[in-house]
Amino acid sequence: MDLLDEKEFLYKICNAVVPIPKPVWQALPQTFFRRKILGAGEFFLRAGKEATELAIVLSGVLKESYQTAKGDEYVKSYIFPGEFTGSYFDLLNQGPSTCSIRTLQEVTLYVAPFSEFLELSQRDTIWKDFRLRLVELLFCKKAKREFELLTMDAKDRYLALRQEKPELETLLTQIQLASYLRITPVSLSRIKKSLRKN
Repeated sequence: MDLLDEKEFLYKICNAVVPIPKPVWQALPQTFFRRKILGAGEFFLRAGKEATELAIVLSGVLKESYQTAKGDEYVKSYIFPGEFTGSYFDLLNQGPSTCSIRTLQEVTLYVAPFSEFLELSQRDTIWKDFRLRLVELLFCKKAKREFELLTMDAKDRYLALRQEKPELETLLTQIQLASYLRITPVSLSRIKKSLRKN
């Protein structure tokens, strides 16, 4: 994908949140979104550091996770092309980040300073609507994740995930997939084996 195609893809992602007239989009400063490439295993945001950037993923996959004092990791979410990342809670909190965001493979992002995004949303009604809708989408994603973890058993969580994002099994390892489902890789293997039998 060349730069022109990337910019068009970026526009389509933002336009899917709320309709953004082309003149409004074209009025954005050329430097508002900065293209950033991270290699596999690099951090976009490290827990303990201040979150300052909102990003849109063009290619690759990132992992948002929490780590306990004992070193146990809990996967909050995987972020795929066309999705936003940056840990919105930490961006608003403006303190040390509670979350780490790390690449699983080489990733191309378009990154904007969150402070500039806030200023833009305060002076332009289109971008204000964009910000409000983005918050709604993130809230719905979080609520859905909580619902599944609290009310579904492991098999149903796996089936729901496979239906929503069938590409996950080719993008994630068995360990990564199991971690997201909050089960062991052995349990995931048993679930898959049971489904194949049925």
